[in-house]
Amino acid sequence: MSLSRTDAAGGWRTAHLLLAALLGFLLVLTTAALLLLRYSAMQPSVRQVGLPIAAVVDLADAADAAQTHAALERQGIVRRQQPTPSVKPVPVPFLGALAAYLREQTGRQVQIEYGEDGGTRLWLSSPRGDWIGVPLESLRTLVARFALLVVLMALLLAVAAAWWLSRRLAGPMEHLASMAARLPEPVAAEEFRVQGPREVRLLGARLADALGRIEQQRRERDLLLAGLSHDLRTPMMRLLLRVDLIETIAEEERVAIGAEIAELDRRIDRFIEHARTGAEEPTVDVDLRRLLDASIEASRSRGYDWQVDLPESAPVRGQPGVLARLLDNLIDNAEQHGSAPYALKLQAAGADDARWLLRVENSMAAASSESKAATPHRGFGLALCRNIAEAHGGELRVDQDQQGFSVELQLPKADVARS
Repeated sequence: MSLSRTDAAGGWRTAHLLLAALLGFLLVLTTAALLLLRYSAMQPSVRQVGLPIAAVVDLADAADAAQTHAALERQGIVRRQQPTPSVKPVPVPFLGALAAYLREQTGRQVQIEYGEDGGTRLWLSSPRGDWIGVPLESLRTLVARFALLVVLMALLLAVAAAWWLSRRLAGPMEHLASMAARLPEPVAAEEFRVQGPREVRLLGARLADALGRIEQQRRERDLLLAGLSHDLRTPMMRLLLRVDLIETIAEEERVAIGAEIAELDRRIDRFIEHARTGAEEPTVDVDLRRLLDASIEASRSRGYDWQVDLPESAPVRGQPGVLARLLDNLIDNAEQHGSAPYALKLQAAGADDARWLLRVENSMAAASSESKAATPHRGFGLALCRNIAEAHGGELRVDQDQQGFSVELQLPKADVARS
């Protein structure tokens, strides 16, 4: 039996959860790394860069010759009355720390210029009343590229790790789900012992042990049912033998007693059959039309005339043997407790024709009828029929008055029951 679409998507949901968990872990790790970088690696780097800049600014203040100014300008160091304002003020943590360090060490005012072309310049105030601009390499581009590269690599690693972990976790779980979906078909207990994480292996081992205990209980149940059949039928046979030996019993009474004992024997046989196979029969696609044809044909062979209205096919999802006994009981109920005309109609019903509606009708029989009394009743009772219908996702309703008796059985169609 294949997994449903919802079950098949379980592996992807597991991958998404693991991916979210890994991304959260990476976010926390990145935050911790940035804090560590800020308070450990960034401060030495700021000092290493800040000291040469402070020395260059002091030299620029001390230089008076035009030739010296020209040499400084060739290196991109310029003097302005006011620093050039930033076009796109995008803060960079390193530059902010560098500016704070220079303010503290030199006592100068410091501003950072983020140029439109991506260039960066550090402006320091001069005692002469102007500003000295020292160019810096475009850190924004380098940081952005590095950050993007780190994010992409982290994302790829997270996706790969999530996929591997999800397959390692979801693969055995899907195997266990597929094995469980095959129940109540015979499944070896060893099929539940899977490889994978410890928790999954432990779950599979527990399921295998539980299936082994269920199998042992099934064997004990079969032994109990066999003993029950023997214990019940033995006194019945003795009773039937005693009736045959009593010569004073009228022949009609003897036939009636024999019919009752035969009916009791059939009920015991059907009860044992239902108890033995009802819960273990696999759930498959069944054509309700085919089951009804067999039941109606058997009833007609017993001398009952039926007016039948059936579609070409009526697929449902259920246990074939259990559904067959349900239909047999409904028809037997009409035979034993009703009279002609007998009618049976099957049609689509419900919202969007998602269900099958079976209606069985008959007129009410006379209060007493020897022919009816002599005919055995082979059913389980309407209460058990209702339980079978509800177990298959349907329902059973009974309507009775002085004129007639009707039973309505609703079962979901196969595609609706499967989804």
